Amino acid sequence: MTKIRKIEVTNGVFWLEIEAANLRMLCGCPADVVKHLRKRGLITDTETGGVAHQTGPNAVLLSDVLVQHGQFSNLTEFPVMQMRYLQGMALPGHPQNTGRKPLLIGAAGQLAAQLAYLHRGLYGLLSPAELLAAGLDANTAQAHWLLKEQFAYGALRQPEELVDCLALAEAPVAAAPGVLIARKSVNVFVISYQGEHTEVDLNLPPGQLYPPPYPLGHHWVRREYFAVAHAGEGDGWDVTRPCMGSVLLFQGKVYLVDAGPNILANLNALGISLNEVEGVFHTHAHDDHFAGLATLARADHPLKYYATPLVRLAVTKKFCALMGVPETYFSFCFEVHNLRFNEWNPVNGLEVYPAFSPHPVETNVFQFRVPWQGGYPTYAHLADIASLGLLDRMGQTLATLGGPAAEQAQRLLQQAREHYLLPAQLKKIDAGGGLIHGQAEDFATDPSGKLLLAHLSGAPTARQLEIGAVADFGQVDVLIPSGHDYLLDQARHHLQFYFAAAPAPEIEQLLNYPLRQYPAGSVLLKKATEVRHVYLILTGAVECAAPMPPERLPAGSFLGLGAGFTGRPAAQTYRAACHLTALEIPVAAYQAFVARHHLAPELLRIEEHIHFLESTWLFGQVVSFPGLARLAQRMSKLPLSPREHIQLYQTGAGAADSRYLYLVASGQATFRINETPVAQLGRGEFFGGDTALLGEGLARQVRSAGATGGANGAMLHALPLALVLDIPMVHWKMLETFSHLVI
Repeated sequence: MTKIRKIEVTNGVFWLEIEAANLRMLCGCPADVVKHLRKRGLITDTETGGVAHQTGPNAVLLSDVLVQHGQFSNLTEFPVMQMRYLQGMALPGHPQNTGRKPLLIGAAGQLAAQLAYLHRGLYGLLSPAELLAAGLDANTAQAHWLLKEQFAYGALRQPEELVDCLALAEAPVAAAPGVLIARKSVNVFVISYQGEHTEVDLNLPPGQLYPPPYPLGHHWVRREYFAVAHAGEGDGWDVTRPCMGSVLLFQGKVYLVDAGPNILANLNALGISLNEVEGVFHTHAHDDHFAGLATLARADHPLKYYATPLVRLAVTKKFCALMGVPETYFSFCFEVHNLRFNEWNPVNGLEVYPAFSPHPVETNVFQFRVPWQGGYPTYAHLADIASLGLLDRMGQTLATLGGPAAEQAQRLLQQAREHYLLPAQLKKIDAGGGLIHGQAEDFATDPSGKLLLAHLSGAPTARQLEIGAVADFGQVDVLIPSGHDYLLDQARHHLQFYFAAAPAPEIEQLLNYPLRQYPAGSVLLKKATEVRHVYLILTGAVECAAPMPPERLPAGSFLGLGAGFTGRPAAQTYRAACHLTALEIPVAAYQAFVARHHLAPELLRIEEHIHFLESTWLFGQVVSFPGLARLAQRMSKLPLSPREHIQLYQTGAGAADSRYLYLVASGQATFRINETPVAQLGRGEFFGGDTALLGEGLARQVRSAGATGGANGAMLHALPLALVLDIPMVHWKMLETFSHLVI
């Protein structure tokens, strides 16, 4: 009988059990991994000494790579909570509380990041000084601190008190008596025990993602004037539904309320591509509302981020602690918009009212409204909230303390209670119960037009269903119907972008062709067959199966932009990755349009540049088709003769040419720092942008930087640097590259 039991849980995640050593190790830890373990029967309900509890892992082997394909790989917050509370490892008097703590195993850097991330996930901001830095006055900051201490049972604990850590070294290390773990290569580990060994590879293959643990199906979501699409009604433990979240549709734009696990899969099921998302309204930093931020940060433009400074600072600190990066990184990824507490904030015609909600971490709940026909249809999104009973108990404790801060804390509790109970046309509440979540019973007499229960870990009770309903995934509540087709506006915007030289009447002629809906799986173009139509994708995404990983073209992409007028058969097969809508233009009409305006040379140039950018490490698999087209339009070729020099930076002279990023299209160039060659650059590699990325710090270590053509010279592509730096992941790739060169 084998001594080591190994089970593949899902993509990039394994369960490794050595019963004789009392080791149950979760290998790989993406979002919602507890739900995967539950569905595989690796977490079950049991009883010890008459005490009910769950089984599960007692150790986590961390990935060496924090983010894979836009998804976090090391989200231990919920697995650690499951071990401490649902298994009972941290509960006083529990039969599973033997003094053993959850064990995290991994690279020293990842362990340090995990401790900081877990600390932020447990408490949010960690001192009154940080509360002051979020803009609170001294008395209010002290009031928030008193509330935080109550949730923390009197005092905040250090993360080392919650978990044990085991750093992997060059030599094998012992994870349990007789169990050795060694790193074979990046993200590949060998575990041995009493003469047996097994290998665990946590790398995701190209094109593979961590899948959601629940089926979502495919749904049509119309772009309304003001509506709410329900994108999650569960909590971090519910194995059948996504975590609580919503999609706001306003004047054709798409906004997210929170960014929970598997956000890309959730959006795909709703027929929404990441390119369509205007921004995210964020309630707080717990993983079931936070885990999707890594995916949102990979958009090829900074998404708008809306929260109060209190929440934004807590989220920033947790996000950057997990990533192991400076807090300035958050502003690379998102366009931050601070909202003011307890007042209506205008957001492009939408009005947003954030209110403080008492919770272990800094939390704001939202009301959204729009003026219409003399009134204000309103959607209230209350995640996460406390029960009214908890607010009462906390208020009673505060009353015994006395002093201005305690009185202010009591006022905060009363304001929260009043805000929870404000009526709305549509209200979604956290009805999760337990120590820190809301109770449906508190809303039994709520006068709102429609009350929805969310943040549930299972099926609602009969009593809960007497109070409110539970929305199905993909269900849409329309608060103000649209009398206008916003997709035509989007189509016009995209066509004007692709064909800027064409007169407006000609664009309108293209817009007169039909908008077609295609169910998921529909083939739009089939390889080696005649092209009858070209397509402007308006919602959702199409997938080309030929490259590995498969290429996904989101909303805004144009199938046949450069090749549609050539008469050649389709080069690849493109099918709908989800339900989508596209403008379908007959190829003969498109060919005539291109010929009338003499667009063929420019479109072929753009297509050539798009293919080149797709082939590079810097832009490939990071920037979408519309983003690549935007760059391709502004790219220009620049020959670099043998030994010709481009001066990028020189002490005293500043940036000689900091306006451009240069990519080598052919030939070779030598990148130099302080006149010393540091890198030979070939096709697809880049230089430039140094001063914009490293700023004044560059001058302290570098006297000059530049590039010189190789023996046979080089052909360069020059890109305006401002366009490049506006793409979060490209910005960060460049920053890492230059930082390594300088350091």
